[in-house]
Amino acid sequence: MLIEDNCGVKRKNKRQEKAYQPLKKAWDAPLFWKAVLLCFVTFIAFIPALKGGFIWDDNGYIIQNPTLRNSNGLRQIWFSPGSTTQYYPVLFTLFRIEYQIWGLNPFGYHLVNIILHILNTVILLILLRHLNVPGSLLIAAVFSVHPIHVESVAWICELKDVLSGFFFLLTLYFWLEYEKNGKWAHYGGSLVLFLLAIFSKTAVTPLPALLFLWILFKKRGNSPRQFLFIAPFFLISLVSGLHHSILEVKNIGDASGDVNFTIWQRLYIAGRGFWFYPMKIIWPSPLLPIYPRWELGGAKIVNVLWPFSVAAFLFLLWMLRNRIGIIPFAGVTFYTVMILPALGIVSQAFYRFSFTADHFQYLAGIGIMTAIIVPFYDLYKKYQFYLKQVVPVFSGMLLITLVILTWRHNIVFQSNESLWKHAISHNREAFVAYHNLAHSMIQRNKQSEAITLYQEAIRANPDYKDARLGLGVLLIDMERYDESIKVYRDAIDLHQDFA
Repeated sequence: MLIEDNCGVKRKNKRQEKAYQPLKKAWDAPLFWKAVLLCFVTFIAFIPALKGGFIWDDNGYIIQNPTLRNSNGLRQIWFSPGSTTQYYPVLFTLFRIEYQIWGLNPFGYHLVNIILHILNTVILLILLRHLNVPGSLLIAAVFSVHPIHVESVAWICELKDVLSGFFFLLTLYFWLEYEKNGKWAHYGGSLVLFLLAIFSKTAVTPLPALLFLWILFKKRGNSPRQFLFIAPFFLISLVSGLHHSILEVKNIGDASGDVNFTIWQRLYIAGRGFWFYPMKIIWPSPLLPIYPRWELGGAKIVNVLWPFSVAAFLFLLWMLRNRIGIIPFAGVTFYTVMILPALGIVSQAFYRFSFTADHFQYLAGIGIMTAIIVPFYDLYKKYQFYLKQVVPVFSGMLLITLVILTWRHNIVFQSNESLWKHAISHNREAFVAYHNLAHSMIQRNKQSEAITLYQEAIRANPDYKDARLGLGVLLIDMERYDESIKVYRDAIDLHQDFA
């Protein structure tokens, strides 16, 4: 509120200015204290994850993974592809170290995931400030406590997201330092860190394309010689990408028919998937471990319109760069490049259940957050006189809301039962959720409920043979032999090679 003094000069009400002083101090705090504040808020948001147990794929990654406990396990992790679920040697080496420390106590595994996510938040803040991105604190804060990241942080086996993200962000930092001072130590460091990122999760393979675009569009210090230095990065990405594709074919196995799409279907999956994640970032409800799998019918021209809309959107941002700045275009380009491997270009086993997953966009989502927040911050700077109090308050309310949503969503990931009940409540066709929840019911001696869940899984997907197998085994255990024989015969009729 402005009041007028005796000289006719408008000034702020002192009481009102005093009330907003803490917010102003937090907004203008030095980098160190901003980082400390981010660490504290992020940890608070993810506290419920510490109470969680092992869920879903944690069984294969940790509980029943012999390479974590065998004397020759380390050698198998690095030199025997196929001995682990995926060839991520840095990831499984860290799991092996954790297993020696924590055993099968999930608390320690969750703590490591949270710490890595906190470190990623701090590195992101440093990178954004290094690049002079407006609103860097708010971008890093939204990244740190957004509920869409719960799947990557609260799910133990998704350590691969936060671990690869840690090395990915450090790679970018070392590359920028190399560009600034030309030291070979920084160039070599960026290359080694990229290898560590690749060996944690191959989703970071698009990084060389980002470096290429960065050099291409950089206004100063650009020279053709710089392009030669990213050639090793491209080579690493190419080799690891091909190797991962070969191993993924093995993981898909006899479900290849479910993920063998035509070029038109892949265009539809890619185009629709591109828009899916920004919508979830803007409106994170509901967030599910298994989203409804889209129907892939329809005219070919309609399928083409989806990727065309992506190209049109990027073109529009480029044309508006003089009005809204280049950063929204750069943010969406970053997102596009990083999300590309998850958009159905290459088939993966998870597509049997859904074409999207929250953890697919752990790094890519940074681009969308930046593209949304920077224009908002620019508006604040332009009309700072009017918005000086509004923007910090709005930002604080936004972050408090995200922390609450993240806290609540962490609770969903605390057990298999809570996870799959949540999935089924929002997706009645999530056949794998019924199947997995049936296992949880059996462990609690609720066989009747398990039978109903297996039947629901078969209803949702009659070709899902694992549900028929599970139902048959359960009926035998309950000495209902005639019913079990019928279930097995139905399974054999559908899958002749299902011995």
